[in-house]
Amino acid sequence: MSRSRRTTMTFGASLLATGSGVVLGFVSTPFLLRWLGDDRVGTFRAAVEWVAYLTLLDFGVAGAVQVTLARALGTDDRAAIAATVRAAARVGVRLAVITALGTIGFAIAGPYLVRGLSTELAWELRIGLLLGLVGLAWAPLIAFRPLAEAGQRGYVVQAALVLQSWVTTGLTLGLAAAGAGLPGQFLAIALGNGVGVVLLAWDGLRRYPEILVRPSAMVAIPVTFSWMMFVFHLMSRLAGLSDCIVVGLVIGPAAVVVFTVTQRLLLLVDTQILALGGAAWAALAELYYRGENVQFNHRLTQLTRWTGVLCVGLVIPAAAFTPIFVRLWVGVSRFGGDLLTGWTAGYVWVHGLVSLWGWPLVTTGRLRIVMPLILAGTITNVTVSIICTFWFGVAGPAIGSAVTFAFFYSWGLPLLLRREFGTPLRPLASAVIRPALFGIPLAVGLIVALAEFPVDKLVVPIWGKWFILAGAMAAVATLYFALAWFLVLPFGDRHELRSRIFRR
Repeated sequence: MSRSRRTTMTFGASLLATGSGVVLGFVSTPFLLRWLGDDRVGTFRAAVEWVAYLTLLDFGVAGAVQVTLARALGTDDRAAIAATVRAAARVGVRLAVITALGTIGFAIAGPYLVRGLSTELAWELRIGLLLGLVGLAWAPLIAFRPLAEAGQRGYVVQAALVLQSWVTTGLTLGLAAAGAGLPGQFLAIALGNGVGVVLLAWDGLRRYPEILVRPSAMVAIPVTFSWMMFVFHLMSRLAGLSDCIVVGLVIGPAAVVVFTVTQRLLLLVDTQILALGGAAWAALAELYYRGENVQFNHRLTQLTRWTGVLCVGLVIPAAAFTPIFVRLWVGVSRFGGDLLTGWTAGYVWVHGLVSLWGWPLVTTGRLRIVMPLILAGTITNVTVSIICTFWFGVAGPAIGSAVTFAFFYSWGLPLLLRREFGTPLRPLASAVIRPALFGIPLAVGLIVALAEFPVDKLVVPIWGKWFILAGAMAAVATLYFALAWFLVLPFGDRHELRSRIFRR
């Protein structure tokens, strides 16, 4: 199967996974809020972000495994692939013990990490965190997801994650309805996460049965790179997984609910945009390792243009319809305001492009040169987020993220790409600016139209409002994509996309 086809299949699978996530989140959130209450839901989401920092206790091993597997797959070295997976399994067992100790520490400190918890919620949080230790059973299988992704089989990963999300959602709803509170939510996540891990392990062992054969030689995971990857993931966690923590500490758990439901639609869009880079990074790494630098830069610029079109076409309707979406979904009292919506939209647009540019640098082992930029950006992000949360409320973390990505990463990463890969900057800038310019009139017109004709105020049944909302969002996105097809994409891109679409 060609690189292009695998990339297309991965992106298509990601579309289906996002659609599945939309359905699950849309259906489950109102029930969870009803059965658990805003304080429990907000406490759980803040605690999940705290616990996410425990993944750093792999000390960058997962990232090092990803790079090692990409190199081995690029040269079709099956012995190195099997040896890397076995080495990662041994390390995973040791890391599970360290993570367990960290989880116990969080269980002790948990009630002090969210503002204003009652005694009942504090004990539920402690018990839930300890029940989450069940999820450490999957630690030895740490290498199978990067194995599938490095092999350009992201579509398999997406299929496993879809099944995992359905099982997890069913468990969270069932345990919430049974009155299990926070402990039930943590247990559901721990059990549900195993579904995807086990499926990916089965897929990897089926394709590489030599993994189970007693090795004749050992492989060493590069320790130096692992420590660099550890610092990289630490910075990424601080920048991307601290928003609910900041809101929970500064304002309280109920505000976390307002923050997360207001961002939900736009962050779903963000996930879909990131999927394009996630589907293509392995193919770009393969081009690099084969020495095809001209083709590498052509593909990177082309992917930037496609990502730019995708960003604008999805962000504009998602941002414009977010107030209506939240009011219809969970009620007007849980809408975080236009300031939060606007800054989140700006962040999602920049984030999609910047993440695409970061993949080639990270997956080819160039973290050392990226680290100063990431360190400066992370410090700025956390500082601005905390200050703005005190000044502007729940919009603070979104402001911090948007400012950081716009003023640090959007110019720093292209300069590094030019230095390391010879990537020309003028075509890269054009690939970003042209899609945005053609989206401005559409955004202004949509805002004016919604001010005059708010969907949620129409005198129609609730199902009719949802139908109109979905249809309007799809129509706006389709209109922009149609304009971009003729006015933004060059003939070569149109011809290639047309041939790929119809050939698939």
